[in-house]
Amino acid sequence: MENEFLVSIITVTYNAEETLERTIKSVLNQTYKNIEYIIVDGVSTDGTIDIIKKYDNKISKWISEPDVGLYDAMNKGISMASGELIGIINADDFYELDAVEKIVKCAMETGAGVISGNQRHFDSLGHTIDGMGTPIERMWYDMAVYHPTVFVRKSVYNEYGTFDLKYRIDADYELMLRLYVNGVSFEKVDSIISNFYLGGTSVENFSLMIDESRSISIKYADYYRGNENILSLIEERYLFQIAITALQGPADIVGDVLRMWAGNNDIYIWGACKRGKEFMDYLLHFGFKVNAFVDKDAKKRADGYEGMKVIDPSEISEGNIKVYVAMKNIPDYVREEMGQSRFCECKYISWETLQQQIRIVYLQRKYAI
Repeated sequence: MENEFLVSIITVTYNAEETLERTIKSVLNQTYKNIEYIIVDGVSTDGTIDIIKKYDNKISKWISEPDVGLYDAMNKGISMASGELIGIINADDFYELDAVEKIVKCAMETGAGVISGNQRHFDSLGHTIDGMGTPIERMWYDMAVYHPTVFVRKSVYNEYGTFDLKYRIDADYELMLRLYVNGVSFEKVDSIISNFYLGGTSVENFSLMIDESRSISIKYADYYRGNENILSLIEERYLFQIAITALQGPADIVGDVLRMWAGNNDIYIWGACKRGKEFMDYLLHFGFKVNAFVDKDAKKRADGYEGMKVIDPSEISEGNIKVYVAMKNIPDYVREEMGQSRFCECKYISWETLQQQIRIVYLQRKYAI
């Protein structure tokens, strides 16, 4: 199998000394060995070059020279690549150790032009989410693949081009949609291929990213041949993306929404579960105090959850209460049970409502409403 495919892997770096070595090791320790590893550095000023030189005898090619951005550096790497398949892994992400082996197996069995897989996400608070992507048909209005998991045949790049430098943040989506529109075949490996760290997005880049995504979808909308109104689907996705990306990115938007919601009131979280824990971490991160989890499960009430006490709704004291319900929407039985408690005033928020409020704040700032 190793003689069938030479796989080129590209890492683009700039001042990545804190994470680069983990990325390099994840490539060099792959179970699949027929790999050409290329690093393209943008003239780093920290210890990045020292780390590259440490592995110089195991890296196939590397350069350090000025570029005009991330995608320019990626295009340089693609032009240097000799492999039949080309993957790109950024300097703060890393592969699972059998990632390339699984990708090559799929490529050999299917002959696909683009092969991708699942991705594990780490957020700034240490939570992990295994992302499975979305159906490829959603590529018309959504990045249906995780780019750090993507491997593209060299022949596909040669025929349809590389990254369009007009896009600063979302050129990977434009490339994938361009390939999809032109009939390039996509296949997926149902395994974790890469690990990706969320967060760190500035408000400016966050705004640019979702605007670019929308404009890219509209750019190719005329090629759509389905029965749905593709422009309506694009707008729906745009509004959703505002909310979900805000939770992963700009802390000031999330923090301000939480402050508007919580104020100086007592906070309880309905649902001693993973989503409740995640919301508690957000609250604690922004300096709020959580009184307790609320749950009908007797065992959880006896044992506590994540170091926090768990109480029955009837145990909540009187006062101005804010309750986060760790569900997409607030079911009737929750309202009924909470309504039987001795509340002076109770205000709820759910996951969906939180997204809506983040969306409103984002649009207000963007358009100075």
